[in-house]
Amino acid sequence: MVAAVGLSVATSVALLVFQTLARPEVADLATAVPVAVFGNLLFACICFSVANATLEELIFRGILWEVAAAAWNVGVALCATTVLFGLGHLHGYPPGPFGAVLAGIFGLALGLLRWWTGGLGLAIAVHVCADATIFGLLCS
Repeated sequence: MVAAVGLSVATSVALLVFQTLARPEVADLATAVPVAVFGNLLFACICFSVANATLEELIFRGILWEVAAAAWNVGVALCATTVLFGLGHLHGYPPGPFGAVLAGIFGLALGLLRWWTGGLGLAIAVHVCADATIFGLLCS
């Protein structure tokens, strides 16, 4: 639990530092966030963060992890899901190739958390915190 809290704080700080130093253009990403559908910014943030984090964790640290671990081993599962998670975020936030590397590092940390705990609960919780930070950066 302490590792998950530390990872959540470190991730949010890293995202804030990235935004402050790199100042990436995020207008296109911000328009993709369906705030109007929810009618409330806070409700939109909660729904986006929980749904996105849960789906991504079920795909990357759930399905893909299990397939790779069953076919090879957990080390391959960790490496494969890390790379795929980074590549999957190439056009997300943080944007660009550098952002994909940062997302890959985050994916590695989530994979290690999943490996250590044997489940997805804490990985999803940490991912929700990261997505809430990203939502705040895109909608501010």
